[in-house]
Amino acid sequence: MLNVLQKRNKNQRGFTMLEIGVTIAIMLIGAAIIVPIVSGYLDTSRVNNEVSAMRATFDKVQQRYQREPITTDIDNQELIEANLLAANYRTNSSFQIYNIFDGQVTIDGVDENGMTWVSEGIPESVCAELVENARSLQFELVTIGSTELRYSDSLNADFTQACIGAVADDVVTITWTLEEN
Repeated sequence: MLNVLQKRNKNQRGFTMLEIGVTIAIMLIGAAIIVPIVSGYLDTSRVNNEVSAMRATFDKVQQRYQREPITTDIDNQELIEANLLAANYRTNSSFQIYNIFDGQVTIDGVDENGMTWVSEGIPESVCAELVENARSLQFELVTIGSTELRYSDSLNADFTQACIGAVADDVVTITWTLEEN
């Protein structure tokens, strides 16, 4: 019995370097294919979460000020104290609001039911998608960096071009404006 095991072990010496190399190459090719797919999915998920949080906050503000006009009194402190923010947003004791991308959000009322919403720290990779997806939030104007665009006159390509031109340290500042009425 011992002789049989010794002969068997003599014939099995493990993997060759070629087999190990081929296995590693296959794993690297698989990773090269999967990583961008997963990254794209995560970016889209984060954009959808941000737009949902914006929509929830915007809807709460609209409901709260349904019978009275939005004025310059509305700011981050008012929104935090009135519990008008989406649960996805983090806040601190200094009345700062942080978006899903960890950038600061500043929301201010403008006389006669206007509002500005500034989101800082938006990654370049999701800028155009975020701006396009936020089209449904009833804002008329969007300013990407220093480029002001009107939703009704703009195409996706315009948003992409504005995002490319607005990058500073791989992030973009976007300002949405709900005009006074």
